[in-house]
Amino acid sequence: MDSDYLKNSVGDALASALASAAAARPEDAVQYVGEYLLKHVDNENYKATLTEEELKKEKERDAAEAEAQAARSEADNKKQMKELSLEKIRLAETVEGAFEAAIACVKDNTAAKGAYIAVVEDEEEGEAPQEEKPAETEEGEEGEKKEDEKEKEIPLKPVSASATLRYVEADADNEFVIGSTLSRADGPVSFSAVDSDEAVFVSNVLANLPSIHFFRREKPGSYACYPIRNAKREAEAIMGIDTMGFDTAPFSEDDLAYFARVRDELASQISSISAKAEEASKELSSSIGEELQGAEVTDEDDVAAIEEKSKKKEGQLAAIRSIIEQKLDADKISEIKRSKAATKKVHQVIAAATFIVRMNKTNKVPKEIISDWSVLRQHIGDASDFISSVLAYDPAGKRYKRAFTLAKSAIKGLTADKANKASVAAGLLFQWVTTCIDVSDKAVAIRQKKKDAGEELPPESDDEGETEGANAEA
Repeated sequence: MDSDYLKNSVGDALASALASAAAARPEDAVQYVGEYLLKHVDNENYKATLTEEELKKEKERDAAEAEAQAARSEADNKKQMKELSLEKIRLAETVEGAFEAAIACVKDNTAAKGAYIAVVEDEEEGEAPQEEKPAETEEGEEGEKKEDEKEKEIPLKPVSASATLRYVEADADNEFVIGSTLSRADGPVSFSAVDSDEAVFVSNVLANLPSIHFFRREKPGSYACYPIRNAKREAEAIMGIDTMGFDTAPFSEDDLAYFARVRDELASQISSISAKAEEASKELSSSIGEELQGAEVTDEDDVAAIEEKSKKKEGQLAAIRSIIEQKLDADKISEIKRSKAATKKVHQVIAAATFIVRMNKTNKVPKEIISDWSVLRQHIGDASDFISSVLAYDPAGKRYKRAFTLAKSAIKGLTADKANKASVAAGLLFQWVTTCIDVSDKAVAIRQKKKDAGEELPPESDDEGETEGANAEA
């Protein structure tokens, strides 16, 4: 039959030509297939001139070339995957999201068995030093630098002896470390990376006991620790990687080089996130003006005076809502909520905001959200709804008094500067929480003044008993 004839005579050659065309996708597929078939004829004629031994060697060379090409393609694919993984760090909008992406980079593209990140918590950290203004000449112009004067490198910002490392992110097999803390005494190797700004590599952890701290049973393997510093060279965190196990090999040079790239991208993104937070803070300060002087309610204030002070604070709150609407979207809240453990300052602010917008008579948000991130995540709810609730909340209206008491407790010790440094979300929500508390307290003071004057007022609070001031201690 004609079909059998075509299959036997040109079937293999045509199938090969069509497969090649499908892979190459040339503009003129017909011409490509025609030229391929002509080349096929030349190859067949060439093979006919070869001896059996020569033909065997030719096939071996073709096989070796195909294998080499496959290896090159695999290497190119791995390189591309590594770059795509790094891009996820660059796209993160929160520190928590950047941490999550960095762990995925390491686990997906290297031989690391474990990967984890711990943030540096230093209660003794001081305020950042003020930048010195350039010296002025008698004419008031900035003094010219000498030609040979080199720009000074920003010095490392040391951490105190009492600083600790708290683990906030880890791969799925090492989530048991999340929430654990490490002191200098327990983790001298990890702290040496924090203090020196140099990566630390331990090829055999069992030979370095007790300098290496194990949260579970000891295992053989390698350990590498990379410090993460921001643009001001302040220690933000460490990233630890290990090959601990009974069937693992040491890190390769390629792996170590990639770890360094992940560290650099993570440090860069944290600095970028911090810069955006500072920008949002400046924009907010410009919108709400300087902190109002004399805004506190005094015993001498009458209702009109308190209402005037409250009106100014409500104006500030409206400006804060406007900036939140522009700068804080659901994606940022989702990134934070998805993290296995938020940084301390972010945790404090999110907990306070959650008390205010989620707690009411029927929804008893537990006090444990202040200390337990896993519980807090459950009560944040849908990220879009959370933002909408923040924007719609009226602290001067009917409120649940215990929510404000717990919100105050959640942010105890936190300042606007520290919150702004943490992230855009923390900075904006901190301003929103503190202003809501202020407006609410003034509303309580106004009601009290009216009650003292003998006015009949409807119940103000959602819960039972007298409405207490939002600034009451928990």
